[in-house]
Parts: sequence; structure tokens; C-alpha cells
Amino acid sequence: MNVTDMLRRITMAKAYEFLDRDPDQNIPRLVDWLEKLDRSNEIADPLSKIKEYADNPDSNWFRLAHSFWEDLDDNVRETLFTNFIGNDNLPSSLKLRESRKKYDCNIPWIILLDSAAAATPQGTAPELSFDELDAIVEQGKALGTYFYGFFGGEPLARRNELIALGNSDVPVGSYSLDILKYLGLDAAAMEKAGKITYGSNVKEVTTQVTEGTVDCGIIYATDAYSAQQGGSKMTVVDTATSDMCKKALYPGAVLKSSTHAEEAKAFLAYLQTAPCSEIFEKVGFTVVSK
Repeated sequence: MNVTDMLRRITMAKAYEFLDRDPDQNIPRLVDWLEKLDRSNEIADPLSKIKEYADNPDSNWFRLAHSFWEDLDDNVRETLFTNFIGNDNLPSSLKLRESRKKYDCNIPWIILLDSAAAATPQGTAPELSFDELDAIVEQGKALGTYFYGFFGGEPLARRNELIALGNSDVPVGSYSLDILKYLGLDAAAMEKAGKITYGSNVKEVTTQVTEGTVDCGIIYATDAYSAQQGGSKMTVVDTATSDMCKKALYPGAVLKSSTHAEEAKAFLAYLQTAPCSEIFEKVGFTVVSK
């Protein structure tokens, strides 16, 4: 963050404090300030309407604005203000104008995303993963877009019995498919029925489970332990046995090129002691016998 951005953030924080002290009296004053920021008059019409309604306490729009302080959580309201004004997210913001000029196309100030699977002429488009959604948001922010509306998909259109799995090209996904096959479950049929959502890594799958956007998921015992230690109410309902899938092994060895071979050997020996084994087993690992 450069000095200009830092000063703007500080100014916006002070502006919000001013607004929060007496919104009924200070909303009209804030509109006057926004008019000065709208250098290209791109939101002049909406601002004139807001000013008109702000001066009329009996109008529906005035009551709607007032409800922000009655119905919204304080943090939600402050974040909304920060994103719309503090992040220079007005439709006429400098970053948006620069991006539009640079790429010679319209850059929207808000992006609406439907993360659910959708039917297309080419077939069914899969749900957007967490990583894909994150990539869209990060790329949009770089262009000056800070507002995103999510609809459809999880959790707004929750399907019954939705399970989170890792993608097939990552270890946790491969193990998950082996487990489903062992249990006689057809992963392809489940996916077609919309009962599977995927994550690009085990952390992403864990997040879907902890946030409650799925009913269950298949992850490592160690990740379940970490989530529970972090305050998640996740419940481990079962554990895969060795005949369901391959074991996930974590070998240790001293490299031939090591310049600290003796220290490395001592560390490996320490890891095999009883106190270390207890720690490993406590967090979900199974100690392999020599």
C-alpha cells in the first residue's frame, strides 16, 4: 500500500466515524462530499436523488438508509462503507477509469457471480471452486472492482447430501475416490446428480466443511484435528481403514548432500522417541513401526 492509499484509508475511516455518530444528520453532508469526489459526474444523478431523499425523513429511501443502523451488524455496515467508498469503488473511481482506458473496454464496478453448476449448449458447466472464485475476485480487485454479488449454488441453493472431495489430481482426492469405490458409490453418478463439490487441495475441502457449505467431506485426520483446535465444531464420524485406500506415508531421511548429517540423524532419532510418537498420534498420525 502506497502513501496515497494509506492516507485515503485513514480519511475514509474518519469519515465513517463521523457518519456513524449521527447518520440522520450526517448522510446529507456525506453526499455533498461524494459529489466533490465524483470528478467525472458519472454518479451525479444518483447522488442528487440520494440528497433529495436524505433531506426527507418520511421517504422510503431515508428509512432504508436509517435501517442500516438498526438492522445491520456494525462490522457489516462498516465493511460495506469501506468497500464502496474507502476502496475508491465509486463507479467513477480513478483505478476503474485507468483500467477501462488501458484495456479499452468496460470494467464493471460490481461483478455478479453464480457459482452453481449450469446447463450450457456444450453440457453442464461445473461449479466454480473456491480457488476459481478467489482468482476472479483478486483479478477484479487489481482492476478496481471491489463489489461482488454471489447467488445460486452454495449455500443459497443448498442441495441435499452434498459432499466435498479433493480434485482427482491431488492426493486427498485420489484417496477419496478409492474410498467411494470401496463403499460401492459411483463418484461420476454422484457428480452428475450434483451431490459432489470439489476442492483443489485438502485445506479447501476442510474450509467447505467447517463453513457448513457442505454436509460432509473427506479429509485427513490431521486436518480435522487442526480445524477442531481452531474452534470448528466439525465432527469426525468415521475413519478410513487400510483396505479402503492407500496409506498416506510421510518418510524421513538424511540427504547424502547434507552438510549437517549428524544433526539430521539425531533429529530423525528424536522423532522416533515415545514422546514424539504420542504427539503424532494425538494430532491424527499413525506411527509406522520399523
